[in-house]
Amino acid sequence: MAKQSVEEMTNRILDLPEGDRIVVMAPVIERQKGTQKRLTDNYMKEGFTRAYLDGEMILLEEMPELDKNKNHDLFIVIDRLIIKEGLRSRLYDSLELATKIALGKARVLVNDKEMISFSQNYSCGSTDFTIPELEPRLFSFNTPIGACPYCNGLGVKMEISEMLIVDPTRSLNDGGLLPYKNNDTDNLSSQELEHMCKQYNIDMNVPIVELTKDDMKKVFYGTSDPIHIRLKSSSGRIHEKVAKYEGLIVNLTRRYRETTSEWIRSWIENFMTDSECPVCHGARLNEAALSVKIGGFNMDQLTRLSIDDTITFLQNVKLNREQQQIAKLALQEIISRLTFLQDVGLGYLTLARTAGTLSGGEAQRIRLATQIGSKLTGVLYVLDEPSIGL
Repeated sequence: MAKQSVEEMTNRILDLPEGDRIVVMAPVIERQKGTQKRLTDNYMKEGFTRAYLDGEMILLEEMPELDKNKNHDLFIVIDRLIIKEGLRSRLYDSLELATKIALGKARVLVNDKEMISFSQNYSCGSTDFTIPELEPRLFSFNTPIGACPYCNGLGVKMEISEMLIVDPTRSLNDGGLLPYKNNDTDNLSSQELEHMCKQYNIDMNVPIVELTKDDMKKVFYGTSDPIHIRLKSSSGRIHEKVAKYEGLIVNLTRRYRETTSEWIRSWIENFMTDSECPVCHGARLNEAALSVKIGGFNMDQLTRLSIDDTITFLQNVKLNREQQQIAKLALQEIISRLTFLQDVGLGYLTLARTAGTLSGGEAQRIRLATQIGSKLTGVLYVLDEPSIGL
């Protein structure tokens, strides 16, 4: 993906062979449901007469009634031109108007066959995927703009563990579900479980290990069909309802998310474990950050290379002239700092290595490399009993 200025769009179109017929359009609707009646009426009032609807050129006043349940593409025709000398100013104005109407996007139909997509944003021409302006904080999991929204940049997610909420040697009636405290009859969740088990003929008196996977799936994640539930409170009041059984894991997850009680959160955490985030898969960054690649590697993949391999990669990465101009100083600085780590014998480490997993000697060498890398002058370092090879 690449963003383009109106000037770059204009140059791209003017490179087409002389005599080619083009239609400049503003993609106001892409893969959206609805009749779009009000939208087209507004564009007609603004003086536009033609549109490109689902692959066909039409007059807006003859706009057919659209199926509101189907996705549609609607491009407003801005101008129809033929490639020739002296076209630049008019083409530029048309493309500028298209991007203004379609929030930075434009489409150009060439000879009724080829569709060229343009965008002033970092966006995919065939999908709605867009990433924000590239800046350092986009690639930091410590900032909201760069962090994975599901795990908040931690790379792991605390989730209820099936292993921690059951005693497989006990039955459901004999405390097999640890959060239900021996199936106390005053516990409303236990009563709901009992009604669900009766509905689906799940034996509550056999060890959990003997129940089927389908039975335990209902116990853990609930039922798709509503059941009749009769609840009795500790005061003796009766309440009846028809509802889906929520499931133990779903119930605990919801309560953990919604509660404001630190005690409840702490209690539920006894049944939780850290597992790899299912969205970022431990990368800690969001989809936009991970979509940016250098030589085929995104930021997470690059930091999982050893320092030795990272230096080799950066020294040999292939960039075009513009990219080289942009990256030259940054690459020099990165390679220089990594080389200091390599020189103190840490070339086998990866940049993704967490500080807690480093040995004392490795941490000391990193501090030394950081000091040397700062390029201070007039400084004498006294190393007391340095380790071998340092």
